[in-house]
Amino acid sequence: MEPNDDKTRVIQEYHRQIFRKIVVFIASVSGIILFVGLFSIDSYPGIDLKETYEIIWNHIIGNSYEPRTVYWWADRHIWGTAMPHIIVAILAGVSLAVCGTLMQSLMGNPLADPYSTGISSGACFGAVAANSDVISTSSYFDNMKTLGVIDLTVPSSIAIYPNDFESKERIADIIADYNKAHDEDHQITYTDLVGMLMSSVTDIINAISYILIAFVAISLIVSSIMIGIITYISVLERTKEIGILRSIGASKKDVSRVFNAETTIIGLVSGGIGILVTV
Repeated sequence: MEPNDDKTRVIQEYHRQIFRKIVVFIASVSGIILFVGLFSIDSYPGIDLKETYEIIWNHIIGNSYEPRTVYWWADRHIWGTAMPHIIVAILAGVSLAVCGTLMQSLMGNPLADPYSTGISSGACFGAVAANSDVISTSSYFDNMKTLGVIDLTVPSSIAIYPNDFESKERIADIIADYNKAHDEDHQITYTDLVGMLMSSVTDIINAISYILIAFVAISLIVSSIMIGIITYISVLERTKEIGILRSIGASKKDVSRVFNAETTIIGLVSGGIGILVTV
């Protein structure tokens, strides 16, 4: 009876594992669907959650909306701006999970993660260095949403898109000359959206850069602590090797130099790999 009991327990444990995996998979898919809807509705005001899912589904099956309606603009915004960000966020999360699993498997330590050897710190530094020259990530639909959707038959303003900055300056001079020749009621109110956007985007990029630098600093501290923990565990697991070194005449300082050299090499190589991958 004992072999049969063991077989029954193994089968029951196998079924429990399969059930847990199914539950985790269903929860993950449900979370992704909910995340897509909430992110999309948050990025385009005036559309509720149900309408967001309807817009996404109609786009998938090929149904289209009448041009220049609210749903038409929402569809273009969701699939042109929100959806790429969502896909990138999901891929980033999956990549981090896979990277953490690989680090734990390779190092044989459940505490190991990309921060342990400095790979994440190097990657953060490389990302900051690579994105330091980015000017703007605003899309055409973001600008249209900021300006507002208007009725073309009753325009409240005219948008002028010069080919270059010299043309923009000439247009500004023409408007200034026109305003000088007319009274206040007939003057043209001119707003330099490009200058405003450039100034706002520059401030945002500077703020993001400072935040990333702070994350890099925190990552370096965490990496240093994790390297110390892993070094300590390595010392405990390599007592025989230390005993052999001591038996052949190595001093305590020599043994300490061996572990310090290994830690330094791992940190430098990991940081270099992170920088190379991101840059």
